[in-house]
Amino acid sequence: MAATPLTDFIQDWKTRLREPVADYWSPAELEETLKRVLQELSEYSPFEEVEIAKTTASSRTIDTSALTTLLAELVDGLHSIKKAEYKTVQNPRIYRNVKFIDDATIELDISSAPSTAGENINIWCDKIHVLNDSGPTNTLTARQRRVALDGCEAYAILQYATNMRVQIAAAITAIELSTTALLSIAARITQCVTDINSGRTEVAKVPATITAAVAEIAKISPEVLQAITDLDSGRAFINTLNVGNSPESMFAQYANTGLNDAIGYLRSAGGYFDQGKADESIASTYAGLGARELAAAASKISEAHGNLSEATARLSVARTIQAYEQSGNQKLALYRQELHRLETAPDGKRYLKD
Repeated sequence: MAATPLTDFIQDWKTRLREPVADYWSPAELEETLKRVLQELSEYSPFEEVEIAKTTASSRTIDTSALTTLLAELVDGLHSIKKAEYKTVQNPRIYRNVKFIDDATIELDISSAPSTAGENINIWCDKIHVLNDSGPTNTLTARQRRVALDGCEAYAILQYATNMRVQIAAAITAIELSTTALLSIAARITQCVTDINSGRTEVAKVPATITAAVAEIAKISPEVLQAITDLDSGRAFINTLNVGNSPESMFAQYANTGLNDAIGYLRSAGGYFDQGKADESIASTYAGLGARELAAAASKISEAHGNLSEATARLSVARTIQAYEQSGNQKLALYRQELHRLETAPDGKRYLKD
């Protein structure tokens, strides 16, 4: 299939662009940028074409009702109509000035209004240049086409460079997230220290508890020995005749009381041991809580590191894009210079009314 003017233009345009800019744009975005450039180019060096309008009976007003399509093609609406030819088919041509009344009305600058309606009036218009694949396909001269390529290249690069701001914004967000994570680390570590100190407090209780238990245990042996002594003393009175009392029973009661005391000391010692175990268990719980806080802190450190890595990567991309932006600004300045060189001098000629 033969290449069309628009296809050729876009291909030349992409050839000028460095990667990754060339493949960044969708066809619709390329078309929108091209429209902008053609509009700007036409404001400096328009496409001049003659259109046919009609007279209005007994009025200098030009009937533009049939020119609705034309209005969209003009660089600056009806202001883009520069002069008119009336009457037509004259040799030499008879040119007239055109007066702008409002956005929908123009009139011939002549002394006498046309007597009949529907006579042809040739009007010279400044139109927006066309570059497409159907209908009038190309109104650009070779020089205008080159300037249009300059403009499209500059705008494409600068539009791509706007992505730099997106990258910087994302980097700022990543840094803020990293800061939040780091701030939470401090809270986690503080809580960890608190938990460990609480555990130490509980652990510190254990030696005192054990000491108390040992003291209780130390009391048991004397009571047991005394009970044995009492039982032996009572045994000596068994099978003897005692007047008025039973010494063997009294010594048995002494022994029983001593054993009960021993059992009490033993239970007290067991209670101290249970307390020691409980204190150790609480200390272990605090240690577990502290370990969890440290694990959470480590997780936050990893999160902060990830966010900072992302921020670094995005800022690196932004620096690369910044180089594109500088290039785009330089190309835009050259494009503006070329537009001024193309600028068509306004036709200030005044034509006779009669």
